[in-house]
Amino acid sequence: MAYFERKTLETAFVKPGTPMLSDCLERLQQDAELSPTRARDLASGLRGIGKALNRPLNEIPADPMWLQPRLGRIEPAALSLSPKSWSNTVSNARAALVHSGIVQKRDSRRSDLSPPWRALWEDVLATKSQSLAPALGRFVHFLNRLDVAPAEVCDAHTEAYRQALAINELRKNSEDAMRQAIYGWNHAVGRLEAWPKQKLTMVNNSKRYTYSLEDFPLTFQQGVATFINRMQNPDPLDAKALRAPLRPATIRHHRAQLLRFATALVLSGFQIEEMTSLDVLVDPGNARQGLTWMLKRNNGQSSPSIFNTALMLKALAKYHLQVPDAQLEEIAELARRLTPEQNRGMTPKNRTRLRQFDDANAMRKLVVLPDTLFAAANPMIKLKTALLKIEVAIAIDILLACPIRLRNLAELHLETNLKRIGDERVFLVYDSADVKNRRMIEFELPASLIKKIDRYLAIRSPIMCPAGTPWLFSQRRVARSVSTSDLSKRVSKAIRKEVGVDMNVHLFRHFAAKLWLERYPGQYEALRRILGHAELSSTLNAYAGFEAGTASQLFANIIEQKRGSQ
Repeated sequence: MAYFERKTLETAFVKPGTPMLSDCLERLQQDAELSPTRARDLASGLRGIGKALNRPLNEIPADPMWLQPRLGRIEPAALSLSPKSWSNTVSNARAALVHSGIVQKRDSRRSDLSPPWRALWEDVLATKSQSLAPALGRFVHFLNRLDVAPAEVCDAHTEAYRQALAINELRKNSEDAMRQAIYGWNHAVGRLEAWPKQKLTMVNNSKRYTYSLEDFPLTFQQGVATFINRMQNPDPLDAKALRAPLRPATIRHHRAQLLRFATALVLSGFQIEEMTSLDVLVDPGNARQGLTWMLKRNNGQSSPSIFNTALMLKALAKYHLQVPDAQLEEIAELARRLTPEQNRGMTPKNRTRLRQFDDANAMRKLVVLPDTLFAAANPMIKLKTALLKIEVAIAIDILLACPIRLRNLAELHLETNLKRIGDERVFLVYDSADVKNRRMIEFELPASLIKKIDRYLAIRSPIMCPAGTPWLFSQRRVARSVSTSDLSKRVSKAIRKEVGVDMNVHLFRHFAAKLWLERYPGQYEALRRILGHAELSSTLNAYAGFEAGTASQLFANIIEQKRGSQ
């Protein structure tokens, strides 16, 4: 089998003859018309890109389409730079590419616009909107440069805009910029009287393929309703029924799985009009047909999602439809064949993300991040901005001190989950019924975290939520807990911006394991209690050998000491 070096593959789609950044630097140095200051700034931008990508300039193609995704993944904090400094670096590097004739110079002056576009742009600026002008600025200048009249703008121009950005931008994501332009255009249609009235089509990049329940025959809908009711209210006298009601989140998950599989079966060629009951799904031939379609969509490979769908069909057949044993065995065999390879320990992706914290600077930035955000929040200057920072600071502080699951964090109830003992001690408590694995959770909160929470609760209403809202993390206009996706995105965004690493909420549990086992190697039982695992085997499977890095470092130290003693 032929072997290709990674560097060769990384530049496989770069057009032959494309200059390298080193070529651009050489042109700068040979241009006598550039002032020394300007030449120095542009050269600094190119060198800054090389440092950020950890490559010599002669190995970096001067190709915006190659550079954009790589620069887009870089956070200034990871380079110990401020956002402004990094922006200047990229701007100078782009100017160097303009100087070399690789990308076009931007049109950004109002005087560059034709009279029709200039009049519309002045209307945009007059709104003083903080979102409208940034979304539309590049798009308007792009259309003007192509001599497209305002009334002629259509979806073809948004796609052309995306392609132009991919060719000419170093850092901006062309897909995101196109979506922002479409949003800005459609917003202007409804807000500005003189703006052209044709709306643009928002591009949907979602890979989800699930039909809604209402797309299926009524009898199928009724079957789903009965299935959900049995999960909510199992018959205690039915030997084949569930022993206890499932949690609402679990029921929602099973409903989504069922609809996703029913959709897959239809997309595989089954007539939706014939989907008259849930029995159709657990017919062995239909089950095989739908699962085969899902496998083909995943390059012929099983996955946890496909495997869990097969398990759902098995549970549906066994507990709800109570099919004959022979039919049930056929469904069970499909599930067995789809069992994915079991990875011992964490996934490679999570290990890679956790390895970021082998850098002591990144580790320190994360553990002090709650205090950093809290200190930067000044309610006297801009109250809402300060409250948003404090809210994220509290969420991260809780995750560091109490590595709980995302849903438990998002649904933290001030009366049910925060138990105050006297004037100073506060415990975070979840009953077993509210936890994924039915294991009670109890942590005592640090005094510094309690102060943050009390400060936030004293000033959050009515800006962040209605008065009297019983959830710590609330929606803005109604007294309801925040969505898990919203809270997760805000936590990840803050960490990426301030620390410069990629980290989701669930990784805090792995982070806790890393800290504990590096400090107390082999102490798995205590770690099991911290993470709330029901069985020690779960902890061992996930983290066995986790302290190997510490052990290998100690061994390396022994070798160095022996060498030093010679």
